[in-house]
Amino acid sequence: MKADSKDNGAPRLSVIMPVYNTSEFLEESISSVLRQTFRDFELIAVDDGSTDNSLEICRRYEAADSRVRVLTQKNLGAGAARNKGAAHARAEYLMFLDSDDTAAPDMFAKAMKVMKEKDPDLLIFGYEEIFYSESGKEKSRNERLPERLDLHTAADCRARYCGLVFDAMLNQPWNKVYKKSIIEKNDIKFPDVRRTQDALFNGEYFRRVNSLCALPEPLYCFRQNNKGRVWKKFPRDSYKIDVGYNSYLENILRDFGRYSGADRELADRWFFSSVYRDAGYYRNPYWALGRREKKEYVKKVISDDYIVGRAGSSLAPDKRSQRTKRRILDGDASGLMRDIRSGELRDSAYGFYLDKIRGKIRR
Repeated sequence: MKADSKDNGAPRLSVIMPVYNTSEFLEESISSVLRQTFRDFELIAVDDGSTDNSLEICRRYEAADSRVRVLTQKNLGAGAARNKGAAHARAEYLMFLDSDDTAAPDMFAKAMKVMKEKDPDLLIFGYEEIFYSESGKEKSRNERLPERLDLHTAADCRARYCGLVFDAMLNQPWNKVYKKSIIEKNDIKFPDVRRTQDALFNGEYFRRVNSLCALPEPLYCFRQNNKGRVWKKFPRDSYKIDVGYNSYLENILRDFGRYSGADRELADRWFFSSVYRDAGYYRNPYWALGRREKKEYVKKVISDDYIVGRAGSSLAPDKRSQRTKRRILDGDASGLMRDIRSGELRDSAYGFYLDKIRGKIRR
């Protein structure tokens, strides 16, 4: 029988919230946690060197509610903040929430009911995305729900890994409940990379999962960045981050014995989609590239050793993948730029992801 955290006075659930300059949304976010119908939790807010009044807001809640603890660090990024929070967590179960998002009032109650009844190594639940205009006004909402799952072997869990990744259920940390014992035993940490750190953390956690439940209910509310903020985020070498992630994804699927059949088709399709997307950032207005610099950037992306090697051996199951594969193998930066100009980059890249890849998963 597993030990009850209440035996040592610890809460059942530790909720870790990295905080960095989100004062505009922070009170709403923290309030959504403190209003939960399930109350046996601690909220660990880790201020990541905020330069606005976010730390002051956190301190105010800490003074008013004994369930709130505030930790601080210099600006090291959300991953480091989550690692620090996890190291100080007292509960057996962990959740990670972002400080500009909100939780449904019964999120903890529904999640912890599953943990009590099923005790899975990992619980995944659905979420609602909110999309905003450039001016910050809400445009639309969309639910993302996983298939209901109750898996009890490592093999069954691994068989679902690829589908969960490409159905936008596995990469983020905030729609899940983790076991602290698994994180501690295997020294799993969010790595120090600019992007994909959540996906890499979840991949390493997933390697140790022997049971998994998925709850198809939208319990978390996620604010999507608008297009302008997305463009701002990417430095000129950001494609290297996607190279690293594509390599990681290929390797973990091979380790799971799943880089074949439908899973390989999904992974290879995503590989070509990510190259197309990364090449298309030559149009990033914040880079302000000249005509020659744009072509040089695209050439640099498609001449990367991993991209060229992977393109040569990857499946290209649709016309877009086939065309992108030819451009890479021919070193045809101008041709790829024409392909990108012929359609809307972001809409076509993500529409391709949503319509094609997710459609394949759910058939």
